[in-house]
Amino acid sequence: GEDHAIALGAFVRVIVHEKTAKQFFLLSAGGGTEVGIGNQETQVITPESAVGQALLGKKPGALFDLTINEKTVEYEIVSVS
Repeated sequence: GEDHAIALGAFVRVIVHEKTAKQFFLLSAGGGTEVGIGNQETQVITPESAVGQALLGKKPGALFDLTINEKTVEYEIVSVS
């Protein structure tokens, strides 16, 4: 369903900085790989990655900031499937 918390195997759509749509696939391996799902590139991330750690357990509608290399990025979780 659409209100599941993010866990391994989740397909997650987010909005970055309130404007850019991104898609992540949370898998145990293959982090950094880009795969085409639908008409949009989807980035495979692992639970060990910074983004993966931040996403785990969150639900659609959640907002969070993530700082990587001194750049802070705002994420909004749109959907989880």
